[in-house]
Amino acid sequence: MNGPGSSVQYLVDIQHPCGFLVRYDHLRTLSPALQRIFDRSIPVGEDSRTTNVKPVKISKGQELATAVSVPDQPSPQRIRP
Repeated sequence: MNGPGSSVQYLVDIQHPCGFLVRYDHLRTLSPALQRIFDRSIPVGEDSRTTNVKPVKISKGQELATAVSVPDQPSPQRIRP
């Protein structure tokens, strides 16, 4: 990460069975379940990149993240689909 306030942030797309897609961006602190998926599949580098991974089942109400944006900014308590 480069510069003040830089942090790793994640982008998650959720594709519903009906075809509707919801995008969650700037996720900073992932839920433990999602963090394990990212740790196994996605290398984190010093640049901006998008990595496609095989689909993962996300359940209604499952927690995705506990913080968004950069560390110095306020963040919602929980992010759920």
